[in-house]
Amino acid sequence: MKLLGLALCLVVVVNGAGCLAANPAYGLRPSGEPLSVVGSGQNIGFRQGSRPIDEQDFYSIAGDGGAADTIRNRRRSLVVEQMAWQAVGLAGIGGIVVGAGVMAGGIVWTTVAGPIGLVALLPGVGLMMGSIVAVPLAYVYADDAASFMSRPMLPKSRATAAANRYNKRLGTTSSGERPRRRQRRLRQQQRQSRQSRQLAQQRRRRA
Repeated sequence: MKLLGLALCLVVVVNGAGCLAANPAYGLRPSGEPLSVVGSGQNIGFRQGSRPIDEQDFYSIAGDGGAADTIRNRRRSLVVEQMAWQAVGLAGIGGIVVGAGVMAGGIVWTTVAGPIGLVALLPGVGLMMGSIVAVPLAYVYADDAASFMSRPMLPKSRATAAANRYNKRLGTTSSGERPRRRQRRLRQQQRQSRQSRQLAQQRRRRA
């Protein structure tokens, strides 16, 4: 029984420690390609050219330092929250061990000395049961905090506005267009420009 309890505790520790997530930003630099925002709701994606990038990197490249700082600070808070819940989970595992020991001592004491042993038995049971409940809950909350790390933290409207400003400085089209559609539009504009030049040359020759 004790070996089974220790094995379960070990599984919880390993699984819980694996849910700690760090800031997913890579500190990417501008590549000279336009920025775009795709998707909606919690499925928003950020791109530089056709390459998916992190939200914090997106705002850093776009030049919106306030947004990038807001995301960075929120992610730091999420890291602290994860570590706090991890600590609660580890403390709960310790509580299970201590509670089991106190409960075992209370059982022995009750067997030897009668009802007076309940002084140790009941607190031991309470500590162990409370810790058993606290451990999985703590790791679930830690995992939730980790999952929020990669979710969009600011409204899509702000990202679109930042991308439009950046793309305007680059002289490209709107951030709402998909890369392939934008490329087709550029090719059409180039063809129209060539046709206009050819027509102008033909008119000059006729003149």
